[in-house]
Amino acid sequence: MMKRASALALICVAAVVVGLPPIFGTITESQFQRRIDEINGYGVWSLETIEFERRWFGSTVTVNVGLGSGGIERLESVTGVNDLTNAALALLDEQLTVLVDVAHGPLTLRGGPRIGLASVTARPDSAQPGVAALEERLGIPYLFEFRGNSGLFGGLRFDADVPPVDYGDGTSEFVFSGLRSEGRLFRDELASRYEIDSVTWSNPLLVISADGISFNGDNRFLTPYQWLGSGELAIEQVLVVNPTLGGKPVFAADNITIGGEADLHGEGSLITAVASYSVDSFSTGERFSFTDGQVVAEIDRLDAEAANDYFEALAQIEPSDAPSVASSGSSSALLPALHRLLTPEPTLSVDPISVLMDGEPFDASVYVRTHADALPDGRAVDSADLPFLPDAISAVAEAAASRTLVHRIAATIIESQLVAGGPAGVLAPDELEAMAEAQVETTLGMLVAQGLLEDDGESYRITLEFENGTLSLNGTPLPVPF
Repeated sequence: MMKRASALALICVAAVVVGLPPIFGTITESQFQRRIDEINGYGVWSLETIEFERRWFGSTVTVNVGLGSGGIERLESVTGVNDLTNAALALLDEQLTVLVDVAHGPLTLRGGPRIGLASVTARPDSAQPGVAALEERLGIPYLFEFRGNSGLFGGLRFDADVPPVDYGDGTSEFVFSGLRSEGRLFRDELASRYEIDSVTWSNPLLVISADGISFNGDNRFLTPYQWLGSGELAIEQVLVVNPTLGGKPVFAADNITIGGEADLHGEGSLITAVASYSVDSFSTGERFSFTDGQVVAEIDRLDAEAANDYFEALAQIEPSDAPSVASSGSSSALLPALHRLLTPEPTLSVDPISVLMDGEPFDASVYVRTHADALPDGRAVDSADLPFLPDAISAVAEAAASRTLVHRIAATIIESQLVAGGPAGVLAPDELEAMAEAQVETTLGMLVAQGLLEDDGESYRITLEFENGTLSLNGTPLPVPF
């Protein structure tokens, strides 16, 4: 009896394992196409399923991948164009072909036994001429590989990598440790981590390197321009070295961290977002350096829908059209979105802005408020309403630095001016320094007497205010430059 029950159980398991894969394959194809449509909806990428060849236990999918409208031009403007980037951009411009190998669930053995809807492995098609040429040039087996396991309820756990690269063209060299990533995707929620150990670009005159690069994110995407949740980019060290100057860094930064988080509040349509920036040390050669740099910025009561409309309208403006936006048809969508952005009276604060320069403190803060009662009424907004902006915005900026630091900066500026147009050419360095120091007290005293600086005995301070279209420095009115 037990043997018969065991045999029956085995038959049932076998029937499930053998019979369900084609059903899961049909479900996978439907979900795969839905995800393609969702990605295309963001407008950043352009994906097209060329073929979905479904078999009993697996499927092979061919997908063409490119950038959305205007994407190539935007990338060229950011990266510049050289021999290597030109080859990569050409692939995206002509549509990169990606082959996706799918193993149907409920039980897949690829990468170890897993229970789920499907397991996928995706790589660019090495038979595509541009891909083959780039792989050969870089000396890598593939441009990237993506591996994922789709759960029974639609979630996707994934990992991916870009292989290490050591490429030289005789004039410059690019060394890349490779990229590793892992994460999970469920509907519009993405949690992911990316790591790069090091990347270096060099030529005989310049070496640029970055080490210990990582990004962690836990986000929910609202639109291509908006996300909720948190993310953090960390870079252990960035160096720029000129080999002809004895190998000394001309730029160095240690432990850079850029973080951000955003959430909805109120009735679910207003965003509060916080961005933070910090760096342990920063220097440009021997002339300028600081430590313990920190900036925290927060924007509150940002209308999510209006912000999306504003950024969409902004994205439609060509850079060459920017100076004439206010007087052109481009403002027909931009200005109404700006009006809606300001209506909930969003605020911006940047506090603190703080660094130590040679151990001496510098601190600053900026606060910006908006005033809905200064906006035009509910009628259509056009370029004729631009004068409402000064009255709709008020701001206060404060800065303070120790007397020692201000004296040091003032002496450096005066010394540079003497070198540029004074008798510096006939003075020894110590005489030049003494001449600059002698002018510091007089110069700073004049600025204090004119009300442009405030001296409290330990530090110099300034307060810049903008209210009702009027600009003032330490209470003294200044001409408004617009």
